[in-house]
Amino acid sequence: MDYLPSKNFVKIIGSFLVILGLGWLGLFLWKNWNGKLAKIPTESSANIQAGDAEASKDTDNDGLLDWEEALWKTNQEINDTDGDTTNDGDEVKTGRDPKIAGICEKVCTDKFQNPEELSKNKNSSEPMTFTAKIAEEFAQNYFASKGVVGGESLSASAQQGLADSMVLGIEQGVAAYQDIFKKEDVKISKLLSPKIYLDNLGSAFSKNFKNISISELDILGLVISSEQLENVKLFDKFIDAYKNMVLILKNETVPESYTDSHLSVLNIMQNTLFAVRAMKNIEEDPAKAIIGMRLYEKEKERSQEFLKNLKTQIEKDKIDFAENDGGYFFKRYFNEI
Repeated sequence: MDYLPSKNFVKIIGSFLVILGLGWLGLFLWKNWNGKLAKIPTESSANIQAGDAEASKDTDNDGLLDWEEALWKTNQEINDTDGDTTNDGDEVKTGRDPKIAGICEKVCTDKFQNPEELSKNKNSSEPMTFTAKIAEEFAQNYFASKGVVGGESLSASAQQGLADSMVLGIEQGVAAYQDIFKKEDVKISKLLSPKIYLDNLGSAFSKNFKNISISELDILGLVISSEQLENVKLFDKFIDAYKNMVLILKNETVPESYTDSHLSVLNIMQNTLFAVRAMKNIEEDPAKAIIGMRLYEKEKERSQEFLKNLKTQIEKDKIDFAENDGGYFFKRYFNEI
């Protein structure tokens, strides 16, 4: 929507979460405002205090914090953006648009349009990024809350409600990624040797990930710390590897006793592919990248569970692998769980 550019989302939301002491997510968003990526911060008291001070800044002393100025699209260096002799903060409190010069006799001529009205006036067929979607919902909730209290500062509970709705939006984004493959998608055989299956599977993993020596989160940290967005191309090897593994797993014939574990790793590969693609898109859709990070961590935990279950089944079948066997790929990981 026109009233809240996607690029300002990270400063607005980040500032808000920092003020409420919501830690890493708020600091991450704050530090990444306006496409300037900085090193992922830790939740130290110094970081929180620095973020809080920055987020509470009111440069022009007009009653609107700098991050609120970004939301209202006013000038944070000038206390009366539209030059009509009423400062921006006072105009917002009385329901006037601080960007339009107006006069107030019986009725003010610069009444601010609410988000629903602005939405009706916007004609665009462009698909919204997830960042823009959350930003729109935040702005609507923010304007609605300000309207209830007549433009005054929001109470602590109202602020917490806004923050909770943003965090919920992120969590809902993660939850939206459900396993797409079902048992009927797995090619099951009652005759195939588990050893042959495991050798084939291990060889496929070894081949597709052999030239990868850095983790996906390490790449994201590199992108952020170096402020060089071209480093997102390092995700491409992972994307190709996960795509290939999904295709291989879909076409692999599976012994009946390994059906559940095979289905699990197939969905893990597919969901991790989604996650890495989202992280690669951090510049255009930072909220989606955060969802990708959360999804990646979720699938990483599932991978550990997959390996535990696979190890149990292999031990039950009394299968062992020599170093030159494809299945030895898994044996190396078993030593770490």
